[in-house]
Amino acid sequence: MGKNFGKMFDISFQAKDGTSDIPWQTSWGITTRTIGVMVMVHGDDTGLVMPPKMAPYQVVVVPIPNKNCKMEELTPYCQDIVDQLKAVGIRVKFDDRSIYNPGWKYNHWEQKGVPVRVEVGPRGELS
Repeated sequence: MGKNFGKMFDISFQAKDGTSDIPWQTSWGITTRTIGVMVMVHGDDTGLVMPPKMAPYQVVVVPIPNKNCKMEELTPYCQDIVDQLKAVGIRVKFDDRSIYNPGWKYNHWEQKGVPVRVEVGPRGELS
């Protein structure tokens, strides 16, 4: 920004030698443009992928129950993963909501910008 605002608003200070001078100014404020640039750089057609240091949750754990592997079996395993991640300082969320299916949860957390998703469930067969 230089000395432009100091000149426009007649801002001055007294220097060590007693003379009057116009201060150099900078701006460290976060603007909507800065946030917009972050969204453009880290987003895509399906949502925002926030940088891990900025994301409220760095990891989301999504259980994938089925008829052979119930939620009751997956919960302790998922909770162990969550506890291990929290122990090393990672912000993690265990999405154990039963009213939503895994696909809905994937979309939800992708749009929220969570950078890493851990899917826990029985291994399916490839056909």
